[in-house]
Amino acid sequence: MRRAAEGGFTLLEVIVAMALFAAGIIVVLQLFSGALRLSAGSRDASASAIYARQRMEEALLVPNPVEGVEQGTFGDNFRWEVVTSLVPQGEDLTYDEIQVHVTVRWDDGGDERAVDLSSTRWVLKEKDDGGLPPRWPEMPPTSLAGSIGIPGMESGETPGTGGGGDPGDYLGAYVRRRLR
Repeated sequence: MRRAAEGGFTLLEVIVAMALFAAGIIVVLQLFSGALRLSAGSRDASASAIYARQRMEEALLVPNPVEGVEQGTFGDNFRWEVVTSLVPQGEDLTYDEIQVHVTVRWDDGGDERAVDLSSTRWVLKEKDDGGLPPRWPEMPPTSLAGSIGIPGMESGETPGTGGGGDPGDYLGAYVRRRLR
């Protein structure tokens, strides 16, 4: 005798429900593992950018740079390379151009990734007699710079010749970054 109003699930309904539940759990786990992979990739990209910037700053602050290539490693995973190039300038120019290119590479799950930085440094040339060439045209004693009160400048002083530091060393403001 069969009861018509008996509630419950058949075995087929239970199997289909369990299969849907298992599929949902697998999708959620794949989302979490993908997020972890992206987080690790982001961490490596950030670390390589920091390493590249550190190497760039060190290369730009070398007192007497020479042309060449330097290589090394950071930690277990990162390799760096600094290429310094002296760009020939005309005799009439008072500055030497030095180009610095930094590349940091790392392996990201079988793919090689890299961060590239490029910058230019300008260094004032010395005259044959060992002195510095003039950088600015001579200004009359009542120069605008002194009269408007630029800190550290006396009236009549040529801009860039007064007060502290190496007056002939300028770092290029243009820096290119590329992540590939």
